[in-house]
Amino acid sequence: MEEGYWWKKVDGGRLLVEESGWRKDQKLSNGDLGTTGWKIAQDGSASIKVLDDQVKGLTRKVLVFNAPVSMTSDSLTFPVNSADLTLCVSIKMTGPEGGLTIRVKTRKYPVAYIHFTHEDVWMKVDGEHITLGMKQKNFGKWMRLTRDLDVDTIKAFNDPKDHSKQALEIIDVTLHGRGLIDNMTVAATAHNENLMHAADWLVENQDGKGGWATSSALDNFEMQLPPGWYSAMGQGQGMSTLVRAFNLTGDRKYLDTAEKALHLYTLGSEEGGVRARFMGQLDWYEEYPTVPTSSFVLNGFIFSMMGLYDVMVCLYMCHPL
Repeated sequence: MEEGYWWKKVDGGRLLVEESGWRKDQKLSNGDLGTTGWKIAQDGSASIKVLDDQVKGLTRKVLVFNAPVSMTSDSLTFPVNSADLTLCVSIKMTGPEGGLTIRVKTRKYPVAYIHFTHEDVWMKVDGEHITLGMKQKNFGKWMRLTRDLDVDTIKAFNDPKDHSKQALEIIDVTLHGRGLIDNMTVAATAHNENLMHAADWLVENQDGKGGWATSSALDNFEMQLPPGWYSAMGQGQGMSTLVRAFNLTGDRKYLDTAEKALHLYTLGSEEGGVRARFMGQLDWYEEYPTVPTSSFVLNGFIFSMMGLYDVMVCLYMCHPL
């Protein structure tokens, strides 16, 4: 076992749970802990209580909340006061307005506000206020937010050439509107949660050819590719991610998705795939599948081979990576 990690059983599989400096993720709030730690306005404008709800087919205790919809309200707040900057929380909004706000101390502002709403935006910045969209399509569904708040504030506030640390401390979390939350934690990192988010995206967005097409064109003096092209490097990295998700959870859907991704390796670049022939004799998998002249970019080929190796080991040697 790697230093700083521990295994636990999850739905019949194994989940590698990360510790920060031999500390497990700090549990802030969940249905089993009840309403402990929540600061509720005395004017009766907010409430929070334990409720049973269906989460991935299982009945479990969660917290149901009702608070003012204004994203500047502080009627229902959980003090955090942590220098660990990765916050994770499961949330399901049941009212059309509101969301969640995390207050953070930063280098640029004494207090910055990171708002999560169901707007169809990626990021909006207005002074010290950052809004991140959870998307309308996810309204009424359980979502797992896993946020490195230093990364969020760097993207929002820093000069593009300055990637130095921005966030200093998580102050608190405030709820707005109507909804449910569960399993709120804080940690130094959440690598495995991020891995699973990426793997789930790959499962949900794989196309009929087994790939994840690039939506933008490539046009740089030397190479031109229209939108919709595939990269063997991207395929390889996707397969490596999926194999690791399978090894962490034991869920076969991740391995099945990785296996489907092999299809593009069987198609030549002229067929919309990623395979070229090096010196007319050897298969080469293209980071940029240009035709009629192949590009033979080495680092993309190496990543494509790493993905192939991971899938081969997992499928045919039954040896967990």
